[in-house]
Amino acid sequence: MKNGQSDTTKKAFVNRRERRYFSESVRRLIVEEIENGLSKSEAARRYQVSEASIFKWVAKYSKHYEKRLKTVVEHESDSMRLKQVEAELKSVYERLGRERAKSMFFEELIDTAGDALGLDLKKSFGTLPSNDCAKSMDKSKTKTK
Repeated sequence: MKNGQSDTTKKAFVNRRERRYFSESVRRLIVEEIENGLSKSEAARRYQVSEASIFKWVAKYSKHYEKRLKTVVEHESDSMRLKQVEAELKSVYERLGRERAKSMFFEELIDTAGDALGLDLKKSFGTLPSNDCAKSMDKSKTKTK
C-alpha cells in the first residue's frame, strides 16, 4: 500500500509546476530578446513562464513600449447635461445659503424687537387668545347677529 500511495504522490508532485523566480537582469534579457524579434508566446514556452508575466515584464522593462492613454468617449449631451446639473446645484446651494442667512437675520430681529418692547413676538400655537382678543371676537359676533 505504501508503494501505491507514494507513486500517486510522486506523480502529483511531478505534475505540479515549479515556482521559480527570475531576477531583474534575466527579465531584462528576456525582454531584450523579445524586442529583437522573439514572439512573446515563444518566449513564454522557452522559459516556461506565463504569457501574463511576459507582458508585465515587457511593460516594465522595454525601451520601446509606451503605455497607451485611455480615451474616454462620452456623448456631448452627457457632458453638457453634467455641467448644467453642476451649475444648477451650485445656484441652489447659494440660494439655500442666502435663505438661511435671511432666516437667521429675521429671528434675531424678532428676538431683539421682543426684548426692546418687552413682548413675546414669536407665535405660540398652543396658547389661548388673550382677554383683549376674546372681547373683540365677542363684539364682532354680536354685530353680525
